[in-house]
Amino acid sequence: QLYLLALLLPANYIRLTEYSRRFQNCFIVGACCASIAGYMISDELIDHMIVPLRRIDEKTETIFTFINAAGSLSLLSYVSGLFAKSYQEEFVRLFRRNQELNQKAFQDELTKLLNRRGGIMALKQRYQAWAKLGETLTVAVADIDHFKEINDGFGHEAGDQVLTQLGSIMKEFLPDGAVACRWGGEEFLLLLPGSLETSGGILESLREQVGKQRFLWQNKEWKVTITIGAAFAGETESSKELLQLADSRLYYGKKHGRNQVILKGFI
Repeated sequence: QLYLLALLLPANYIRLTEYSRRFQNCFIVGACCASIAGYMISDELIDHMIVPLRRIDEKTETIFTFINAAGSLSLLSYVSGLFAKSYQEEFVRLFRRNQELNQKAFQDELTKLLNRRGGIMALKQRYQAWAKLGETLTVAVADIDHFKEINDGFGHEAGDQVLTQLGSIMKEFLPDGAVACRWGGEEFLLLLPGSLETSGGILESLREQVGKQRFLWQNKEWKVTITIGAAFAGETESSKELLQLADSRLYYGKKHGRNQVILKGFI
């Protein structure tokens, strides 16, 4: 049983690592050979020792049997603890790496907000919560005004700086339960837990906050404004239509002056 344990534990452990399949197979073959060799050597030792052991009395034999059993159990406990610790450490490492990969898969690298994939998932979840549980939901799409002029006038690195700062403002300013994601380019998707009127006040305050922010790049300073279009979940029949409605209101605001929040129209 001990030799079987000594074979199975390393074989299972190596499968959890990131080594190549070829290396894993070679490791398992080596473990098998080592286990078989150990068994054969110990068997030979037992054969050489068995003759003198036959001459001992029953009491001494019982003591030897007890010592052998205790030693086997101690070795089993030690080996089990050793590999249990290795399994635990490997599991924690893989779990943390999986979390990091999931975070990267749904996070925008520049703004540290959700990316488009994460935003789509969040929108579906929030819309289902509204449809099944009655949780209020306002969807908003925000766009940076004249963003192309920033890129053309100051360079794309300056534009990236604006996006990064705007992401920080959203994370700091939006209430608990709200979700912000970089929808693409200079557009952001915002999901707020509240009615259109309540969320409208929050979005208006966000617009004002962005307008007050000073953006600096290589000793140059300028201000940025945003236009926002928003829609309430009860206004449409699906999350897709809700997003389209918010988007339509955004582009109406862009066409008619910018730097404003549009909450009504286009139904």
